[in-house]
Amino acid sequence: MKFWLPDSLYRLKPLLIGFAGASLLYLSKNLFISVLGVLCVAYAFWILVMRLLWSSAVTIKARRSSARAGQRKIHRVNFPSK
Repeated sequence: MKFWLPDSLYRLKPLLIGFAGASLLYLSKNLFISVLGVLCVAYAFWILVMRLLWSSAVTIKARRSSARAGQRKIHRVNFPSK
């Protein structure tokens, strides 16, 4: 399920979900609600991990493309041997 959020809320989404899950865990005595809290905390952690992995992958791709662009600008000449 995907829904659109403003940029500031998009960045706060994992923190809000994690806080809601932690408060459910702290306040509830019901097993079903506790499981729901654990799922919320796990989902928030998953969002944070995926965002970190995605940002590092984008950074690595950008570094590779800039390195390749630098290699493309180098012109090599093969001189014939005598």
